[in-house]
Amino acid sequence: MCEVFDVIKQGILLIGLYYLARIDWKTQLVNERDLWILAISGIILNISLLFLQKKQSILEINIVEELIKIVCAMLVGGILWLIAVLSKEQVGFGDAYLFCVTGIFLDYIQNITLLLGTLFLLGIFCIGSFLLKKKGKNDSVAMIPFTLTAY
Repeated sequence: MCEVFDVIKQGILLIGLYYLARIDWKTQLVNERDLWILAISGIILNISLLFLQKKQSILEINIVEELIKIVCAMLVGGILWLIAVLSKEQVGFGDAYLFCVTGIFLDYIQNITLLLGTLFLLGIFCIGSFLLKKKGKNDSVAMIPFTLTAY
């Protein structure tokens, strides 16, 4: 039963990333409402999975420990948010918020790996676009499609 919830959780993240990537590619904007819907879905699935895995009553589960794991995974987005502030939004706030949301679905190692994979693919695309003179050094690029690909 727990595996089913894990697959559902991965599927919802995949569908959410696909939806957000399409919008980000076209508009280079991330809708906060869509991020909230994805985040709430992840929270509900995490809570459901927690109770199914532990097979314990609500009083016996260490909620604080589980929350700390999620917050640690969300810190990847927090670091991106700090970079967005310090770089005067060279990295968009929407991308930072996205990695906070992926932290709800993934553990911190998976979220860091997702970020590194995203940056690797984004770097390859940017270098190729620059060499082919499709993009200049001051052009912006949508990040979520590369997050989807890395996932």
